[in-house]
Amino acid sequence: MVQRMRGDQIIDDTIKKIQKKSSLPIDFVEWIPYEQLEKGENIGCGGFGDIYSAFWKQGPISMHGNEFKRTRGVKVALKRLMDNDIEKYKSELCMHINCCTNLNIYTTRTQFRTSRSPILRCYGLTKDDEGYMLVMQLAKYGNLESFLLSENFNQMKWLDNKLPILANIANGLRIIHKEGLIHCDLHCGNILIGNYNMAYITDFGLSKFHDRENSELQVRGRVQFIAPEVFKNGNFSFKSDIYSFGIIMWMFSSGILPFHNSQYSNQLSLSLDICGGTRPQITEGTPPCYVKLMQRCWDPEPEKRPSSSEIYDIVCSWYYLKNYKEFKAADKAQNIQKIQIRSSILPHNTNIEFSDNTWSGFPDNTSLESPDKQNCIENSTNSNSTTSQFRDSTQSELVIE
Repeated sequence: MVQRMRGDQIIDDTIKKIQKKSSLPIDFVEWIPYEQLEKGENIGCGGFGDIYSAFWKQGPISMHGNEFKRTRGVKVALKRLMDNDIEKYKSELCMHINCCTNLNIYTTRTQFRTSRSPILRCYGLTKDDEGYMLVMQLAKYGNLESFLLSENFNQMKWLDNKLPILANIANGLRIIHKEGLIHCDLHCGNILIGNYNMAYITDFGLSKFHDRENSELQVRGRVQFIAPEVFKNGNFSFKSDIYSFGIIMWMFSSGILPFHNSQYSNQLSLSLDICGGTRPQITEGTPPCYVKLMQRCWDPEPEKRPSSSEIYDIVCSWYYLKNYKEFKAADKAQNIQKIQIRSSILPHNTNIEFSDNTWSGFPDNTSLESPDKQNCIENSTNSNSTTSQFRDSTQSELVIE
């Protein structure tokens, strides 16, 4: 399977190392000549760079019966990083492959799908006149934010759609953490939706290894999804990813962005309130077992949050073992509730202004624990009337019977 390269020496060496370890198509990457690709329209952009749709004439290597063959004529996504840094391409490529190994994917069995990767597959690299691009699997329905904020949410049921998608997200996070990686930027824009309720975690541009220092890692991302300890000291961890997952859980219960119609007009005011305990208001009719897990995920004390493996097990247990009536009742309740909520929300393109920006930090160099900032947190927390305050988190463990 090893082939001749045509990229930069660093890229060539990286691809060769990956190819030598590859035993199945899921973890095989290659240098893809740009003439093999027909680039289409821009389908996404952000702080990371731009994403384009494309048509790969030759197609990736896939399993056909007992043979490896190319699947010709495949739609793919091309991801160009903003600063076109070769080391960043190398880093993101390796992190994707670490999470898409045959050990992780082909030994994964879920009740929803078998042997489908919850991590978006990276086929390899290419280069046009403007620079390098990652060639990625294309998810049919775009990102989770667009998916939930569209009319899709009106059709979604807990047992048929929401729990399977959440289980896939939890499984993807479990695999990432198993590899010793922290995603560091998990939010609804970095999760893509495909067929069969499949969800794919993507964008490893800010990811880091758990056993490495945080000192050089810039705090960036969407403020609504960032854990309070990250604002305070830049401390990314497995548990900060879990906090982000908890906010994603809330979106599945509401169908809207967190803090969408609140008084917050800038990053600072919301970040201070999050550090002071503010969380999104629980949607009426949400299953009690779901609320308990969600609150555990966004507990202000990181050590009290569950692991990604525990979350995955719990979500699967809801689907298989118990709580069937709770989710059926929630479907009926939310058919009414979502109409009330969604009738008052702003149009999709009028987010609170910082939703697509990155966190730029506090306006001075003092620590969050300084008296001025502590007073600011207390004042903003006490004056908040539009969001619920997260005071007493659920302490009891969810027991799977």
